[in-house]
Parts: sequence; C-alpha cells; structure tokens
Amino acid sequence: MKIIKYQKLKSNKYKVTLDNEESITLYDNVILENNLLLSKEISNVDAILKENEYYDAYFLSLKYISKKLRTKKEIHNYLINKFDISVIDDTIKKLEKEGYLNDDIYIKSFINDQINLTNNGYYKILRTLINNGLKESKVLDCLNSIDREVWINKAKKIIEKSIKSNNKYSSKHLKEKLLYDLNNKGYDNNDIIELVNSIDLEDNNTILEKNYKTLYTKLSRKYKGKELEAQLLNKLMAKGFKYSDVKEILNK
Repeated sequence: MKIIKYQKLKSNKYKVTLDNEESITLYDNVILENNLLLSKEISNVDAILKENEYYDAYFLSLKYISKKLRTKKEIHNYLINKFDISVIDDTIKKLEKEGYLNDDIYIKSFINDQINLTNNGYYKILRTLINNGLKESKVLDCLNSIDREVWINKAKKIIEKSIKSNNKYSSKHLKEKLLYDLNNKGYDNNDIIELVNSIDLEDNNTILEKNYKTLYTKLSRKYKGKELEAQLLNKLMAKGFKYSDVKEILNK
C-alpha cells in the first residue's frame, strides 16, 4: 500500500495518508525504522500498527514515570486495560534496560519520602512496597539499614502532636487511641507500648467538662435526678475519666 502524504502532528507523530484514502497515525521512530520515508510503501499495515502500539505503550509509560518513580507492577497495572500483555512485557523490559525502572532506587527513594513526608512507620512502609511488587528481601535490607531511633523519634512527634491537639479524650482513652493509631501506622508494637506507657498524663478538666456538657444535653432528655447522675457517672467513667474527678463535676 503506497503512502501519499505525511502530516506532522504533536508528540513525534505523523498522520500518514495511504492510496486507499485511509490514514494512520505513526510515530517517527516507526517510520524511520521501517524506511517508510524512502520506500513510501507499507507492505503490512497490521504489523506496522502493532509496532506503533509498542511505542504508544512506551511513551505513555514515560509520561507516567515522569510524575514520580514507578515499579514494574505499577506500570503493568497502568497499561493492562490499554494494551496486550506482550506489548506490556516488552515495554517493561525496555524501560528496565534504559534505567527508568530500578527497584533499588525506587525502594530507597520511597522510604526516604515516607520518613520525611509522612507519619508512616516501618511495617506500613514494608507492606506498601511489597504490595507494589518489590522483593521483600530488598525492602528489608534497606529498611534495616535505618537507625531505630529514626522510628522512635517519628513516633514521639506523633504522640506529642496528639497530646497538644487533644480536646476530646481522657488520658486513658488518649493512650489507647495512640496505641491503636501508631500500630495502624506501622510502628513496632513493643516500641509504641513503651513510649505510650512512659507518658505522664493528667486529665484536663476542660475536656471532662466538655464531655459532661455533651452527655448532659443528651441524657437529660431521658433521665432525671439520681438516675441522670448515675448515667452520667457511668458514661464518663466509660470514657476513661477518674471516679473522683467525675464525682466532683457532678457535685457542682
């Protein structure tokens, strides 16, 4: 099939008009590699389009990688609904060969960003990287090279921030919440128990009064007198406030 005309488009592409009045869009790489400029003839359109599809996947992947580093699994998942598996496999091999996909660099960069830009701990980072298709042994080698104090200091900052911003929880419930939150963020269980248990917290009367007022407004619609007082006492103690402190505010 003869080529009648080339029309330059964006992104290294050309609109190629054929003698049957149909047109196809090809990358300049495909045109040059198949010597189409000189021959001005395409013997197998399907084969040319298949080759062009490979460049589609390749350049799409480069654009995806340009936003941030990616893993092979991420590239695969990104392309899977757009291209055949053979095209995806070839694209990943080319990206690896050219250095765009490098597990070691990705792991180090990801861990560094997680440490400096997030509250995530050791185990959450480990799980995320493994879920992204990285080898567990490589991830562990990198994570285990980081001093334990890094994770301790990150956990301490989270604890300090939570204490300063607390305007709702009793000291008991705040500690329970900290244990739960730090565990979810992936910090070592022994470390967080030691850190949280070492905190010397006193209940803030303002927080107790706030909880009291909220409960009073709700419960006074249903209970009165001694029954209301008993309900308030039980509810506030269930929230972790001390019996003596609750009795004091009730007596007021």
